[in-house]
Amino acid sequence: MSMCDGPWYEQSGPTASEVRQDVLKELNIVKVDKQKSDKEKDAIIQRVLIEVIPDSRKDFGSWRGYATFGIKKELANQVKEKIRIEYEKLHEKRNKQKK
Repeated sequence: MSMCDGPWYEQSGPTASEVRQDVLKELNIVKVDKQKSDKEKDAIIQRVLIEVIPDSRKDFGSWRGYATFGIKKELANQVKEKIRIEYEKLHEKRNKQKK
């Protein structure tokens, strides 16, 4: 099978890095307080993204399949759920530190 057997979007697919960027856009995590960047929360987001979508992951299919089958939404939901759990842990930890 040569590369000319179909359109590029059926031949090639997104890399893990491209998918992470895509999922991050999909999540649209808004920084409320621009002045105070929350390094711990940023670290959580990055960690979860890498956990769910490691560089070794190659099962995203072609661009067309990726776009068609709602893979981004599915991954975004997984990432969102993990981030939520991690944020709760962080929140509890910070509350303990305040007392």
